[in-house]
Amino acid sequence: MIEKKLSINERYFYVSVIVVIGAIFFFMRSWDPYLSGDSLKHAAVAKGLLFGDNWFNLYLAGEPYLKKPPLYFWLIAFSYKIFGISAFAARFFPALFAIFDGIMVFYLSKTVFDDDRDAFLASMFFIVNFHVIRLSSIVRMESIVTFFILLNLYLLIKGRYILSGVPLGLGILTKGPIGLIGISVFVIWKLLKRDFSFLSIRFFIGIILAFVMAFPWYAYQFFENKAFYKEFVGNQILARITGTLSEGDKRDYLFYFGRLLSRFWPGLPFFILGLVYYFKDGVYKKELWYLFGVYIFFVFVLINVPHEKFTRYLYYLYPIAAIFCVIGLKRLNIDKYAVEFFLVVGVLFLIGGIVYKKPFHHPFREGFSPSVYESYCKKVKSIGNVRMVNLGDLQRAYFYFYCIDKPYLKPRFDLILRNNTLMIKSIH
Repeated sequence: MIEKKLSINERYFYVSVIVVIGAIFFFMRSWDPYLSGDSLKHAAVAKGLLFGDNWFNLYLAGEPYLKKPPLYFWLIAFSYKIFGISAFAARFFPALFAIFDGIMVFYLSKTVFDDDRDAFLASMFFIVNFHVIRLSSIVRMESIVTFFILLNLYLLIKGRYILSGVPLGLGILTKGPIGLIGISVFVIWKLLKRDFSFLSIRFFIGIILAFVMAFPWYAYQFFENKAFYKEFVGNQILARITGTLSEGDKRDYLFYFGRLLSRFWPGLPFFILGLVYYFKDGVYKKELWYLFGVYIFFVFVLINVPHEKFTRYLYYLYPIAAIFCVIGLKRLNIDKYAVEFFLVVGVLFLIGGIVYKKPFHHPFREGFSPSVYESYCKKVKSIGNVRMVNLGDLQRAYFYFYCIDKPYLKPRFDLILRNNTLMIKSIH
């Protein structure tokens, strides 16, 4: 009884350290005021929810936004209600869910490691990953949907089939089919083992529960906004697979290998060594290690399917890759020093964040210098609301997020882009 209590206390200690170090890495630069690219668009879409009368429809500066399901934007809009509309509030939930991802790495690791310290090290390899830090400090949904994927997988492993339907449904409501990664890996693993015992009433009730959670929004779009399916399914999924979307670069199958070499640090050497001993020592023969091997293979193949490849998709790979890092670390017999190493890195990062005051992110400069945008932003703020004419999506997102304080007012002025010049004119 005493040993069990000590074990629980040790586990809570490690989880607490994960939360603290995760907060240091993911929230350190969250106060930076600058947003750009998709982060700016996502922040603007979420702001639009606060001033609309229907949270089932998404808009970017007044125009329908059809590229993504809504849960991610609902979370950011909820953050605005708590903290006010700001870049920090937009980053809050992506950073928070990155910490949750680190906790899930810990608990998934506990299914294969007897020692809580080993599970903690796996979580540290995930958190102290400079690509994860980067992706979690901007406004992106990878950390959020990954949490639902990992929680879905963990509950399935534990046999909590009905409850597993909750994160499954939330994942689908966050990023569509990507939310199916956890259950897909689990089913493939079971079929490879020729173990069909999971096909129970509870398993199918879990799927039905996920369907009930996600279906109403998708059904609403089907009846009220069929353009969503043309954009989301036709362009964001099918056209991205065939390479006809033209939102990214067409890259070959070596692309992610190169990105792992440049992004997955400091874990990459240990991950490679872990993979070597995963096969050499027959680790793959152990039941749940086999599952994690299936996860690595499945996700790597999945992200390679689209012709248009994005570095951010590696985020889905990192949680389980971090567990493999511990194999390499232990084979080098240096795991006894690793806890201290990660704690020192966390402290140094905290000190660096306090000392280095300059923003990590750059001011918006789409077509014009930041000073031009700042000047027109002040003018738009004084007006309250404007109608934007001929501006690109990013420019519209910038003015809507940063400058339009009263989008509910009927605009009396036009903000016009003409001949590469911005101008404000009254609406006649």
